Amino acid sequence: FFLMIRRPPRSTQSRSSAASDVYKRQEYMGELLRLLKEDALGFLVSLVPKKVKPNHVTILAFIIGMVCSYFCLYRNCTTYAIIFWAINRFLDGLDGVIARKRNQASYFGSYIDIIFDFIIYALIPIALVQQNPKISSYLCLSIMEGLFFVNSASLFMLSALIEKRALSYKKSLTSIVFPVALVEGTETVIFFSLFILFTEYLEILFAIFSVGVAINIVQRLIWAYKNIDTVNK
Repeated sequence: FFLMIRRPPRSTQSRSSAASDVYKRQEYMGELLRLLKEDALGFLVSLVPKKVKPNHVTILAFIIGMVCSYFCLYRNCTTYAIIFWAINRFLDGLDGVIARKRNQASYFGSYIDIIFDFIIYALIPIALVQQNPKISSYLCLSIMEGLFFVNSASLFMLSALIEKRALSYKKSLTSIVFPVALVEGTETVIFFSLFILFTEYLEILFAIFSVGVAINIVQRLIWAYKNIDTVNK
């Protein structure tokens, strides 16, 4: 037997307050993870030769990511794929830390970093589907890539509008500012690692990730509706 307890309905104000609390917790956790990454990688900067610039690390990370994508094509190369994926993510975090610690940050560096990241993010799922190509797998892949595209457009358009409208939004360690959402960098890395390791469940993992990305889109749409026309006077 199941005991069902009917809770009294909460007011609209309390629901709004609860949603705001969830958003603040997401924002706090996202910033905390970025700070932890900064501290974890910070001590390695002294080990990197002065001649090595942040952009050199970014390019190396891209090359490693392309190698990872190649190994993702083959079912018997999972170990190599996950190793190169881990190195790619490590270097992707290290380049930004080097740039900040040595005061070598640049807009061009931020630009190529995100471009290279998205190339790898696009190629890895496509390569993994080639291991066992099926119509259903291609369908799940297409939906996921489509949602990822819309989410990216939402993310960068909001970032541009936040800058343009001079919205009051706290600065972070990232090159751009944007509202937090359910699936961000850490969650994406975890899911892509699962994609590589468990290709037999690829369609299920694609579907779960797609739902998370769809929630991102809705979250940022709601945020934009409530905040984007608010100008910091």
